Amino acid sequence: MVVSGHKLNHRSSSIIPARCLQPPSLASRSSYARKFRDVLFWQPYVDEVLRRHKLISRQATVGAGGTFPTFIVGAYMVKFFCQRFDGAECFQIERSLCTRVLSKLHVTVPWHVADGTCSRPAGAGPSM
Repeated sequence: MVVSGHKLNHRSSSIIPARCLQPPSLASRSSYARKFRDVLFWQPYVDEVLRRHKLISRQATVGAGGTFPTFIVGAYMVKFFCQRFDGAECFQIERSLCTRVLSKLHVTVPWHVADGTCSRPAGAGPSM
């Protein structure tokens, strides 16, 4: 998921990497824990997500803690939902909340900008 403090048109796509970007290898809880907040590991995936949605990429920084890898890039937040911890279901819930509920409230919240799927192999999941 890509969200921003600015309201932009919603975009959704199946992201099939143009480059030969290997899917993240997060087969065990220990490998997930080691890579969860590793900016160097996730930067190529962040770059690919932003490129696919025609957004400018910069150096990512780690977002607030949570269940899924989340990174801040300029005015955008990129969040990866992995298979571990029911990522596909969490993605559906969070996307629905961002696009159907929060967009109708008269409060200041980040806007949903884009979402898609980085790849389908084991360990991969949607991004928002």
